[in-house]
Amino acid sequence: CLSLSSILWMYQIYKHMINSQPFTERPVTKCDRITSLSGHDFYHDYVLTSRPVIIAGGAQGWPAMTKWQEDAYLRRKVGDASVRVNVWNE
Repeated sequence: CLSLSSILWMYQIYKHMINSQPFTERPVTKCDRITSLSGHDFYHDYVLTSRPVIIAGGAQGWPAMTKWQEDAYLRRKVGDASVRVNVWNE
């Protein structure tokens, strides 16, 4: 369940993305790796500046982290559908 402030914050990000200039590819020379940050800092430091960031452990509490490890769950949800998977090493 999301708080009203979280929903409003996400709406502001969505609004910014819709009104932004078209995406232009550019080389990434640096990508920060962090463990936590506030929504405000994420928006101002990364969204507004179009900077990439890796939030280490950011998905740790997501239900998918445990559910997607159960074969039976995935079979119920996806069945025999084909999915494309890209795998790479850092």
